[in-house]
Amino acid sequence: MPSRIKITCLTVVSSALLIFWQCPDNPVIPNTPIDTTSHYFVWEIDTLGQYGSVLLDVAIIDENTILAVGDINTDSGRFNAAKWNGDTWILFDVETEYMGSMTDPRLNSIWYFSENDIWTSTGLPQHWDGDQWTLYHIQDMGLDACVEQSIWGISSSDIYFVGISGSIVHYDGQDFTKIETHSNLRVNDVWGSSENNVYFCQYDISSRSSSILHYDGQELTSKYYFESVDYESKVLAGRVQTIWVYGDTLYAGCSSGVWKESLKTGKGKMTSWFDICGDWVYANRIRGQNNNDIFVVGNWMKMAHYNGATWRSFSSIFGVIGDYFAVSIKDNLVCAVGRASSAQAIIVTGRRF
Repeated sequence: MPSRIKITCLTVVSSALLIFWQCPDNPVIPNTPIDTTSHYFVWEIDTLGQYGSVLLDVAIIDENTILAVGDINTDSGRFNAAKWNGDTWILFDVETEYMGSMTDPRLNSIWYFSENDIWTSTGLPQHWDGDQWTLYHIQDMGLDACVEQSIWGISSSDIYFVGISGSIVHYDGQDFTKIETHSNLRVNDVWGSSENNVYFCQYDISSRSSSILHYDGQELTSKYYFESVDYESKVLAGRVQTIWVYGDTLYAGCSSGVWKESLKTGKGKMTSWFDICGDWVYANRIRGQNNNDIFVVGNWMKMAHYNGATWRSFSSIFGVIGDYFAVSIKDNLVCAVGRASSAQAIIVTGRRF
């Protein structure tokens, strides 16, 4: 059965040790500049499933609808998705047909356009059209690709799927096409600001090489390439695990911190993990909805919010050990998912006031 903890009006202060306390019933929210957002959230924790459960991606639809995907084991069976209905998490199974048999593998990523237009990936793209799920076995189409890592798109006629061994696959509404990276580096993440401005990040754990690629709709080019991990660098270097783009600004979570770069000028700035949350972070996902409203999450329950002026850490505030693998933010709602040290799936939801 799902379990829940609610932490109301939690404020975090960063110092040598993180200090936490409960806000008063009617907290006074300090005045902030118009170009910043509030760090003040009410948090809830949900754990789903038994040992061996995990959630790998999440999409916020509205305050009463959130979709999370992964692999959830329970007494009553195994599920690969969960839906928040405004009151509780409902487990369900996404099943698709392949070669005459129904299959329901672990879901690694999700992308939502509408209630009748949803994509997930198991390593192979799956699409919900409002009536049924369709599995696209891209390898049977002759594409040597496995796209289990991340999804980004403008519409179902312009969507990208990425994964292992340099896999980038684009779907134009009719055909799947592999975009050649000419490398075996795993493509961890994808994000864009338009159909002709899409970015990808790669990392290979064995060679310790990373790169950031740019696609203009016609040509894929290398923007950055590194061959070592650097935890102290003040420039973009080392392991690049996640990227996010808003307008003309690129954000990348790498070994040493969060890199912010103007795509117009090419000038960037690194904010170290120690300045963000007081410790080193293996970042898994960075997502936002504006340049002043960004979350980054990673292993060891590291989570931080950027409000346009300052970073605020929410790491380990719940007394739970584990890893976040994905985060989604919409309006005043944020949701991070992953796996607790108990090997249960974990969902942490924050509501800003």
